[in-house]
Amino acid sequence: MLPISIVDGGWFVMEKSNQSEYALGHSHDEIRRLERQGDYFRKLTRELFVRAGLREGMRVLDFGGGAGDVAFVAADLVGLSGTVVSFDRSAEAVLKARTRAAELSIQTVSFFEADEVTVREMLGTTQFDAVVGRLVLVFQKDPAAVLRTLMSYGRHGGIVAFHEYDQDEACWSQPKLPLLEQVSMWVIETFRRGGMITNAAKVARTFRDAGVQSARIVREGQVTDGSDPLAHLFLVDIMKNLLPLAEKRGVTTPADVRIDSLLERLKAESTAVEAHWIPAFLVAAWGRIPDHQGIGTLA
Repeated sequence: MLPISIVDGGWFVMEKSNQSEYALGHSHDEIRRLERQGDYFRKLTRELFVRAGLREGMRVLDFGGGAGDVAFVAADLVGLSGTVVSFDRSAEAVLKARTRAAELSIQTVSFFEADEVTVREMLGTTQFDAVVGRLVLVFQKDPAAVLRTLMSYGRHGGIVAFHEYDQDEACWSQPKLPLLEQVSMWVIETFRRGGMITNAAKVARTFRDAGVQSARIVREGQVTDGSDPLAHLFLVDIMKNLLPLAEKRGVTTPADVRIDSLLERLKAESTAVEAHWIPAFLVAAWGRIPDHQGIGTLA
């Protein structure tokens, strides 16, 4: 592995990589947040994979797998006759994913510590039927180059399917929920000032520049209400872990956020008016891997 430098609780990575700083770091709290986020987005991600064409018996490569949530969704779809290989740069995340797989008795998924370049040594000549990921392209300095490299591990005509944030619009609520919208704005502005922002147009350009064939790009969101225990916790988790960066980048302050009471204030706001809301929009993007002669790989 190439050397990794720790900065501000996140990390900058390998010289040959196109990865930028992961703003949320890989602390125990962040890995737990990723698990809850995985619970919240599980149905949408499963629906994306079904639309993209994942089915029993496929070999799937999961990029930036974190605590394993996306790999577990894929494993459920490909069944016992399929396999999933998931890799992430964080040793802590990989360890957690392996532990969860053992606890869930999932034996068709393998987890590796690697990036999109060094994973080649672990994959050998294996070709995959699908390359997938969730909320990872936003953190790449050159997402199209990364996607081309990932597609070089897949067979011609194989599946490419990614879920990314659409941060053009903070959130939606009916009736309007001022506190919810404020928190969402803080989160998005923190990412924006760090140069990490994505939307449907950017994902579409990434797929086009990477050479994905027959690409489909869909903007979607999950309408929720107070009956879902994760509906508010999803935003509070992100805000809590981003707060040091939000303050550093001049977006907000701990005194304004009042993180210790934020969850209860959000619940009270939505309950008072029986609101429905979408806390975050996603871009569902899928298509096909072209002939490898038309892809190109990173040096």
